[in-house]
Amino acid sequence: MKTTLEKMIGKPTDYKICVDCYLANWYENNECYNCECSKFLDDQDDVLEWVKKEYDFWINVEDYTEKEADNIEIDI
Repeated sequence: MKTTLEKMIGKPTDYKICVDCYLANWYENNECYNCECSKFLDDQDDVLEWVKKEYDFWINVEDYTEKEADNIEIDI
């Protein structure tokens, strides 16, 4: 399943972050799609911090515009 950074900002409660590999996951996942860990950071602030770091990377390192970064697809 995929989502965009823009959708994650719009509804951060639909996502959670794996504590082992630090990747975003859909809130219904019982295990991380990447590493099968079952521990997550699921607080809205944790998800928004993760999204902020992703935006920082795409905008400051990869020179994307904010609009381009909005449409980055994230596996969840």
